[in-house]
Amino acid sequence: TAALIRLVQQGDLRNSIAWCHDFSWTSPNSRKKVFPGYPWDLLRTYVPGITYITVSESRRAELADLFQISDDLIRVIYNGVNAKQILCLSEAGSDLIERLGIFESDLALLMPVRLTRAKNVEFALRVAAAIKKRGTKLRMILTGPPDPHDVQRLGYYESIKDLRQSLGVETEMRFVYESGPKGEGYIIDSDIVAELYRVSDAILMPSLREGFGIPVLEAGLVSIPVFSTAFPAAAEIGKEDLFLIAEEESPEETASRILAWAENDPRQRLRRRVRQEYTWKKIFEQDIQPLLDDDNSR
Repeated sequence: TAALIRLVQQGDLRNSIAWCHDFSWTSPNSRKKVFPGYPWDLLRTYVPGITYITVSESRRAELADLFQISDDLIRVIYNGVNAKQILCLSEAGSDLIERLGIFESDLALLMPVRLTRAKNVEFALRVAAAIKKRGTKLRMILTGPPDPHDVQRLGYYESIKDLRQSLGVETEMRFVYESGPKGEGYIIDSDIVAELYRVSDAILMPSLREGFGIPVLEAGLVSIPVFSTAFPAAAEIGKEDLFLIAEEESPEETASRILAWAENDPRQRLRRRVRQEYTWKKIFEQDIQPLLDDDNSR
């Protein structure tokens, strides 16, 4: 500590940051380890040239009192989480999630299906348009590819892209197939699909037909809600524990139900806030990097 302060005072250590979590002079456990006089007094002395950061408002007040300075001289930057570690994300999965912009979204809906007519992607696109119209920053992710050996299905894929463009939801509705590191033709394995489950807020499956509907079970394991039509796994297993889309329900009505859930569920509100504001990557880019770049940060 003494050496670092000397370097700051000599001008040899610029844009230095003191990240203050606990304070020896005020901690019941550490107070007996410091004594009046040098060098221990350095731990209760404000040093111009250092940007002091505490991890909460209460810690800022405590440090200001210890230093006998205005709390305006101390910044608050909350701690963050390592999302990649907590969510067990691989390099490939993490890169894909970043390209898709999921962590920046207000709402991330997953469609873990192939791109076929039976999946009713047209309905999903109109749900996306209705959600966007309400001012919500949406990411709707469809994981599977079209069938490359079926000319008709490739034509369907092109028609879906045309509809997406006409609805103005090219940013909101994302196909993993077109989101690879080299663009179109990207196909992911089940491990990365599982990662997308872990970072998504809910499942959307407006399918016209399903033989079973395994995503209902997968969503149950990762504890995210399902909005779906009444295919077998939904009607017979999910029952009242998911959000069924009625045959006569409009995309606008489905969008309203999804948004109502997202705004009223406290777990979802916290999840959204943490991923948007409290990952270490976000905190570094938004709060710490400017301090390192700014000669006038102190």
